[in-house]
Amino acid sequence: MTPTTWVTYGLIAVNVLVYLAMCVGGVGVMAQNLPMTIKWGTNFGPETLSGEWWRLVTSVFVHFGLVHLMLNMLTLYQIGRLAERLYGCGRFLVLYLFAGVTGSMASVLWHPMINSAGASGAIFGVFGGLLAFVLKFRHELPTSIALQQRVSILVLIAYNLFYGFTHHGIDNGAHLGGLVGGALLGLTLARPLNEPARTKVALESALFSCALALAALVASAYLFARTSESVRKEIQFTRLEQTLGPAGVKAMNDMVALMRIPVHTQSEREAVANKVMLEVVPQWETLYTSVDNARLPDDSPRIALRAAILRYLDDNRKMCRVAVIMGKQGPRPDAAVQAQFTALKNDSLEQVAVIKRLASAQPGGHG
Repeated sequence: MTPTTWVTYGLIAVNVLVYLAMCVGGVGVMAQNLPMTIKWGTNFGPETLSGEWWRLVTSVFVHFGLVHLMLNMLTLYQIGRLAERLYGCGRFLVLYLFAGVTGSMASVLWHPMINSAGASGAIFGVFGGLLAFVLKFRHELPTSIALQQRVSILVLIAYNLFYGFTHHGIDNGAHLGGLVGGALLGLTLARPLNEPARTKVALESALFSCALALAALVASAYLFARTSESVRKEIQFTRLEQTLGPAGVKAMNDMVALMRIPVHTQSEREAVANKVMLEVVPQWETLYTSVDNARLPDDSPRIALRAAILRYLDDNRKMCRVAVIMGKQGPRPDAAVQAQFTALKNDSLEQVAVIKRLASAQPGGHG
């Protein structure tokens, strides 16, 4: 067996360095800013499926906060050293990266719209690789040790999968994809413990592993290339979602800035009202039109979310127009107009709560 485990320590170091760089970059320490993590290479489905395939690799080294990082690195430290000694440094690195990529691919195929990241897909691949090794060379190990390792690995896999399927925000696609990828490649990469036999099958094992990895990647690329119309619609809507928040904040800030302009005469009130109609209302109109044009499939789980967003945007564009009328009426606007503004404002706040609830119910992506 390989005496050193420098790849395991190197992988841990890379993950920690990426996390520290993200913290310095303002992403956050404990609870990170999820939209900002996309810029650091998370496996954000709409971007990955739109040609940014490098995210399948980079997302394996990105984590959503300190706890997420620590749990994955502790697990990698515990099982990575054993797997690296059994497989050898180079083969272990190939196993880890391949499982990470197959986990990322499975994640996108399972939930094309989520923002996923983390090393757990690769770590599940290491679990799969260990299981493959113990099963393939069970006769070379003492019976008690082989049985103990086999049971321990299966229990760990079963527990982690059970936890993932019973808790919200866990990327089960990455776990299963990494597990299967690691197990399959592990069967071809694994070599006997006996040194002469280990050397004898080295080239054959490496070539077969390369062929398997290439076939898996080609098959996955074929699946990605056959993106359905419904998935394309979901991608369009998800990418639009990313722009709505900043655009809405800008429209609100512009409105607040205009409302703070001191006015004393009717002509000044008219001037501010005209600015609102020319500068703010078109922003809300544009946002409403963009969401209205972004159609979702009839069976999309986000139909209700889209409806709430549309209602919220409609409330805000109407509020701006009513505010213009109130502004022109001076310090004592008509009571009916005030009541209309208040009703729109209250409904807008209700839609914000609905949007937050529906958005939080969407699949998570902690891997």
